[in-house]
Amino acid sequence: MNETAINSLAFIGAIGSAVWFVQSLKTLMARSQPEPESVTPSSQPAPDPTANDAAVIAAAIYAVLESGRIVHIENDNGNKHWAAEGRWMHQTSHCPH
Repeated sequence: MNETAINSLAFIGAIGSAVWFVQSLKTLMARSQPEPESVTPSSQPAPDPTANDAAVIAAAIYAVLESGRIVHIENDNGNKHWAAEGRWMHQTSHCPH
């Protein structure tokens, strides 16, 4: 066999062995580290990131219209019937007849 081919195969083998060795060291080091302390869940619910959206939208509408007043802003409290109806209308509008 050609000496260049043999040297190439030896080089590939050495690289493969080095990669295996590094991965083995990483695994051993990960096992030797202490496990992080478990975090107890909070008794308070997580803040809703969309809680201020209604106020921002209402303020934008007021700024555009410059008249009228905002009578009532309320969370939907999980009532998603309007969303289900909208999805149904959108999805069935694409059905071939």
